Amino acid sequence: MKALRYTVLLLFLSTPEKTKSEYRYIKKLHNVRLSDIHLVGGKNASLGQMINALSSQGIRVPQGFAITVDGYNAYMNYNNLVEHISNLTQQITDINDLKNVKRISEEIRYCIEHGQIPDGLAKEIAR
Repeated sequence: MKALRYTVLLLFLSTPEKTKSEYRYIKKLHNVRLSDIHLVGGKNASLGQMINALSSQGIRVPQGFAITVDGYNAYMNYNNLVEHISNLTQQITDINDLKNVKRISEEIRYCIEHGQIPDGLAKEIAR
């Protein structure tokens, strides 16, 4: 996921003006509304709504995009993270055992941050 975050950050400002509505994994923020919360999550939907409100008032806002829920799911499935995280969380037998909860949390975070970006998602980000 760390690789995904850095890729998104690097491409955030360099995304071309071309509308990406035909994309499955990407949605341009200037095309995002609060009604898109099911596609891009709450923070991105709010950001898109804010960008649209500011842009319509003549305030210039950098271009960017959001990874959709389909993109997130593609990443998680490509790296077999859903099953792996499920197996890890089953090792939490006592929520008061904070050392074990922390260890498992750190392992989950590591797996997400070090996964590989699926080709389809990477191609859409690079466009």
